[in-house]
Amino acid sequence: MKNHFGILLLSLLSAMMVSCTEGKVQESKDFEYDYLAVKLVGSERWSILDVRTGEVLYKDEFKEAPTAVGNDVFVVKNGNETYDYYNIKDVKKPINDKPYYMAMDFVNSDIVPACLEDEQITLINNKCDIVATLDTTINFCLRFVEGFAPFMNSYKKLGFIDKAGRIVIDAKYDNVKYFHNGISVCWTKNETDDLTTYFVIDKTGKELFSFNSEEYVLAGDFSEGYLPVLKDDEIIYLDKTGKKVRSLCSLTDEIDYDMKNALYNLNSFACINGRSIFCEGETFGLKDRNNNIILRAKYDLLVNSGYEDGRYLAKKEDKCGVIDFNDNIVLDFKYDDIFQLRKDVFIVGNGQTKTLINDKGQDVTKVNFTEYSVGQVIVVKSDYQSPADMGECDMVEDSLGLDTCIYYDEVVDTLGDY
Repeated sequence: MKNHFGILLLSLLSAMMVSCTEGKVQESKDFEYDYLAVKLVGSERWSILDVRTGEVLYKDEFKEAPTAVGNDVFVVKNGNETYDYYNIKDVKKPINDKPYYMAMDFVNSDIVPACLEDEQITLINNKCDIVATLDTTINFCLRFVEGFAPFMNSYKKLGFIDKAGRIVIDAKYDNVKYFHNGISVCWTKNETDDLTTYFVIDKTGKELFSFNSEEYVLAGDFSEGYLPVLKDDEIIYLDKTGKKVRSLCSLTDEIDYDMKNALYNLNSFACINGRSIFCEGETFGLKDRNNNIILRAKYDLLVNSGYEDGRYLAKKEDKCGVIDFNDNIVLDFKYDDIFQLRKDVFIVGNGQTKTLINDKGQDVTKVNFTEYSVGQVIVVKSDYQSPADMGECDMVEDSLGLDTCIYYDEVVDTLGDY
């Protein structure tokens, strides 16, 4: 996820929506955008569009960028450098009675962590009712995926909680990934030996198998029975027992982004709907579950749309379009950037302006905009510090400021990477 046009896939923000705009490709799963915050041409304030109709619901309503809207609720920074929740049906006043020190959006979740000033982290619903109050030893909490949310304690170790706020997997890892298909990859680091040990776990916390960075590195998400890992320059699929199933492809130094060191890991090569993206040099194609080539590597970028329609966002000769796995063109390669909001709605842009189109290339809205926000808050930090926690919290806070926790243009991989 750097400033060059490459495949940038999120581990913790697991989603299947994809974008090839300004060097960012996002994956978002089980989520379609109903609303979109934009800056209309000629304005410096944020408006909100209805994605399905293209109608401007609220014009020039906010000074700060709203987050993505989930469960009809979104977050906006207020003038006091704190955060408020708003319902899309009434943006005149916040839902919350008190402003939040940190507040997470409701994208893909009905329960999220949030924190009032001078208090510990709570779990709330989309009416800002408190569902649970987390233990004071929990200093950071991420969003819920498949019912579990990663957290970090005062010793900078990570585990998981459930939606009742209970610790279900103890904090003993240096880093974790969200659960995907019931499987998470967690790891510990031995700084002395410069060795990372990866543990593949299920939702009970049982370690199914493990491997270290001398065997494989950069484990991606478990998908359709396969866990993609990297050995030297080779992308390999392991099964649920850790057995090597097959080799997908080899990476080369010709690729214009450093796959081996990037934080997004190997999620771009996950098996989805029975097909896997593979690379040859600088180009990408598709293979089936038996490793047969069904689309030869000829695109500069290829990303699964996340739907079962077999469509892919692609790039060739500096232009973006959409194809299906049979290489039929769905949207012509004539856009500088493209972002998929729904199965049949895309943001497209050329130059400084952007608009919405459907999957037939027809305009969805009559307005153009210069910026849009699909930002998500990926981590909430506690504003409560007991005397025993002060030293550790200060150490973490030195490297993790409030602004780091809110993203609109940048995305990080996992909490431990902070």
